[in-house]
Amino acid sequence: MNIEWNQTLKYHETFEKGDENQLLEFKAGKQPVPQPFAAFRKMFTGVTAPPMGKYLCAFHNALQCNGGNARICYGVHDAGGIVCGVVFDDPQRQKDDVRKLVDDHVKGFYPALTGKDWSLEFWTVRDAPLDQPTAVVYVVIVSAHVLTRHPSAVELFWWREEAWMRLEGSVARFTPQQIEKHYRRKAYSEMEELLAAQKYK
Repeated sequence: MNIEWNQTLKYHETFEKGDENQLLEFKAGKQPVPQPFAAFRKMFTGVTAPPMGKYLCAFHNALQCNGGNARICYGVHDAGGIVCGVVFDDPQRQKDDVRKLVDDHVKGFYPALTGKDWSLEFWTVRDAPLDQPTAVVYVVIVSAHVLTRHPSAVELFWWREEAWMRLEGSVARFTPQQIEKHYRRKAYSEMEELLAAQKYK
């Protein structure tokens, strides 16, 4: 797992042009202000919003054909991608808590994810308004990483017995018909490759 500690953002700046149609997902509170840790945790685990694992699964399936990277950013507001952050009152303990939450979500994947398939980062937010001088504000980022692959090698990722896809800023569940079509297309591509290889032997 790759963790970077030296990234910083400025409070209320725009995160990467704020375009959720790209390989980004922004999650924050209702208002573009620093979010309390407890509210962030409920959002992350799926109490008040879709759980992080659903988004990670959706991005992995969206990246399968062409490869690349995608990020789920907690503490960035949907409205224009405004950086507001999450307040960590006890940074070391709460970071450990987030690591455990991510590990729990990753364990729900099939095929299993490795350390090269995802990363967790805490980006410090500068100049955020704080009531407690000892608190730190972070944007918490979980990223999906997929190496470029040939379409016939595509695997459909499942998270807790469901498959998800990220398309044009939204996340959708694969229907049984789409799943069947996916695996038929994969099998057809593999057969074409096999026949082409035999032809040139």
